[in-house]
Amino acid sequence: MNVYGTSIDLSHIVAFQVFLPTPGRQTTLFLDNIRLLPSTPLSGLADQYGQFTRADWPGKIHQDADFQKQDTEERQWLAAHPKLPDRDLYGDWRDGPQLTNNGFFRTAFVLNGQEVSPGFASANQGRWWLVAPSGRLFFSLGVDVINYGETTRVADRESLFDWMPGPGDPLQQFSYPGASRTANFYGMNLYRNYGANWRSQARSRALDRLNSWGLAPSATGCDLFAAHRVPYIVSVGYDNSGLAKFFSASQQMVDVFDAGFPAQMAAGVTEPLNRE
Repeated sequence: MNVYGTSIDLSHIVAFQVFLPTPGRQTTLFLDNIRLLPSTPLSGLADQYGQFTRADWPGKIHQDADFQKQDTEERQWLAAHPKLPDRDLYGDWRDGPQLTNNGFFRTAFVLNGQEVSPGFASANQGRWWLVAPSGRLFFSLGVDVINYGETTRVADRESLFDWMPGPGDPLQQFSYPGASRTANFYGMNLYRNYGANWRSQARSRALDRLNSWGLAPSATGCDLFAAHRVPYIVSVGYDNSGLAKFFSASQQMVDVFDAGFPAQMAAGVTEPLNRE
């Protein structure tokens, strides 16, 4: 039994715990079939592409040439599945009702294709919609955190990896040696696929995918803002001190119904956004 290659002396273990961190309600745990297993060697778990070395599957990369094969297949698929024809510049419903165009995204209560006050609608009639700057109805369906990969720690875990880029290798930009060394295998693979211009190529491909998949906006954590090809959502800075808060799924949330919330949010959205 070991952790990161260091053996554990089982004679020093006098107890172990099974627990739930911050459970939201009274919970009963049933423990069954507990047994000790022989230690599993962890060396060489990841190959040069960041993949699990002890299994194979359709689409697994075995050599650099596989990237180009998969890239060609994806370009063919994207060409056969273009952007939905009834979507406009913003991904809105081009052939739907035309509401007032004020140049901004906004909300509107719509009944029978017309914008009305909610008070004039009968019970269960009409609904709230997002409206694009064009005045067309907009259904927000997108994804969050489109970027170029997370890093995994290499320092003190070198034995887990079959390979790391060495001096002079352009892939070393994704894994600099040192006491806190990490590795971004997704970034390495993008470089292998697209070359030195990988960032621009990867951004363009991500936008092509969003169009083909019928997705419109991208949200925080995305590196797609500058392209101006899809609507995007950004986080606005605001001071939430003094606002009521509550816990949901172990996360502290601000109570948006706090009387002070509108003013603090208004202050946040007036701050300059440098997202280009």
